[in-house]
Amino acid sequence: MLDTVRQYLVTNRETPMAFLYNAHRILKALRSDEVKTPEFRFTDPYGREVSHKGMLIKLKDIKKMHDQELERYRGYIRTEIFFGEDIPEDIFPRFEIEDLVDNVNNSAAGYCFIDDPRNGFDRFRDSYGRWLLSDPDRAERFVYYHNGVLFWKPDAVLDLLKRLETSRGILAPGVAYSALLQVRGTEFARMLLRNTAGALRNLRMEYHILNYVALQDKTSHQHLKDRYIPHAITRPWAIELVNHLTIFRPLEEFLVGKFMDEDVLHSYRTQLWPALKGTLTGEAYGNFCGKITTQYLGMPFKPQLWRSLMTAFSTYLPQTQAFDSHRAYFVDKAMMHGPMMRNRYGRTTDQVVESDFRTTVGCIQACLEFQSHVVIGQERPFTLLTQQESLLEVGEQQRGW
Repeated sequence: MLDTVRQYLVTNRETPMAFLYNAHRILKALRSDEVKTPEFRFTDPYGREVSHKGMLIKLKDIKKMHDQELERYRGYIRTEIFFGEDIPEDIFPRFEIEDLVDNVNNSAAGYCFIDDPRNGFDRFRDSYGRWLLSDPDRAERFVYYHNGVLFWKPDAVLDLLKRLETSRGILAPGVAYSALLQVRGTEFARMLLRNTAGALRNLRMEYHILNYVALQDKTSHQHLKDRYIPHAITRPWAIELVNHLTIFRPLEEFLVGKFMDEDVLHSYRTQLWPALKGTLTGEAYGNFCGKITTQYLGMPFKPQLWRSLMTAFSTYLPQTQAFDSHRAYFVDKAMMHGPMMRNRYGRTTDQVVESDFRTTVGCIQACLEFQSHVVIGQERPFTLLTQQESLLEVGEQQRGW
């Protein structure tokens, strides 16, 4: 044994463990001194454009993407879902987003504010189906009678379901990118419309604003812990989403129930972005996002790279009184990452709806401020009352004004 270690004791040579430890410390010191080249470099003093791999990314192009994709979706609905015919004025419900009722504490399976009778959307569940069969020529394309019983034609039904699925390929990235501060693609693709026995829905009203709420990220589900990070959707996209769920989804569920198996029907009832062959996947969603961002920004910005882009632009996000804490904290929080973020998880799904209201307000306000900065959805922007405005309103009520 002594002969084995003699060379280290006599010559002071490093033992293998000492060598490994010293090499580790040297490599760690070298790594700590490395400086990563920024992915995005600002090219104007006002922070409204950045350079990325030689491409200029401008906020005005992001606004253009928001507005023109909205028109593309509306155009698709007119030409492919209403077949180029005039859309009746009474087929869509008339509502204000701020007036919608949502019992956020209702965790019962199947609940969604779309189905809440206080919102009155149940009167429009069959409006698209009635319109579809109201014209004899159009009805002949989809149905036929046999022995006095109405039957749907499978080929025509499948074509209609595929058209509606394609419309969601425009609607989903439009809704997601309207919030600007995004979640990961896999998290957005699997979001729920209605509560299930084991999970809460992601589409919710918070502070009279329609939000998609991130309840899990890539690590929280491993610890069986949930989160509650809302992302405010701009008003025009929020209205289109509610209309889609109100008048198209009921007919989809009815037709899928007739021609598809129970698993597909369950997907259409519970998922926010269902598909005939399963649910929207993170890969498919990322491809949708890459395609539209390439069209407007010159290169693909899938969710991961988009989140980095928004983090860069947040450097010049104006500070306002609406933030009770630093805006950067809520920007990072809303995008589910960042070195400044502290992970505060609820222990169970039931505790998620009792999350800290400061985080909820802060993340919503971060989205609203970013939307104002990019100038999207500003025709009738959503707002949160500041503390000063709330006090003034209370004072006016007390004075009877």
